[in-house]
Amino acid sequence: MKHDPQAIYAVLTGDVVDSSKLSAEVRGSVVEHLKQAFQDTRSVFRSVIPYQVDVFRGDSWQFLVTKPELSVRVAVCFRACLKSRWATGKLDSRVAIGLGTVETLVRRGISQSSGAAFEKSGKALETLKKHRRLKLVPNQESSEPYLDPVVWLLDALVTNWTPKESLAVFGVMQGLSQEAVGELWQPPISQQAVGKFLTRASWEAVESGLDLVAKLIVNDLARGNPKTRHKNTTK
Repeated sequence: MKHDPQAIYAVLTGDVVDSSKLSAEVRGSVVEHLKQAFQDTRSVFRSVIPYQVDVFRGDSWQFLVTKPELSVRVAVCFRACLKSRWATGKLDSRVAIGLGTVETLVRRGISQSSGAAFEKSGKALETLKKHRRLKLVPNQESSEPYLDPVVWLLDALVTNWTPKESLAVFGVMQGLSQEAVGELWQPPISQQAVGKFLTRASWEAVESGLDLVAKLIVNDLARGNPKTRHKNTTK
């Protein structure tokens, strides 16, 4: 990927929720689960996640997304992957998304990069309130008053997903049919069972919310800088 210092990127920074309260068994495998959740997410969004995740301090992580309007969808997919990997449903991550420019880009250690997107993402994670696990900080003061409330509502739904609901959501986010999603289980489950998990996860509502968030982000970018908006959106 060619770095454009004038383009708007999304930086996602996060850490595992209540990692100090996890069992020794879970803590010992957190890094593995974070990296695998990232790889699973990247398999869906490879065209907009050009570099590897950085995992640091044992339970913290950071990666870059080249299309800001997809950043919340990517964050939801990442959390679904992570939540689906632990049977107790206790493994989740906070995610702070910062939109902005990138001054220096260190491709083989993304957390060593600098710029507004990195600064906003890191600061947002530090100040994230306890009752929230997902926050987006726009490139500039948002002209879309509904952007933060919609992200907050999405966060509330995702936080309550069980591992089975999370796996069903990840399956459909890959573009799989419900029958194919059922094959992700060992042993496989029926299409009807998958449908029930998606209903319990309020997937249709979440997907509509993700589409709305993408449009609101595009609108914000267009108002702030039409040229930047053109660089970051898919035709």
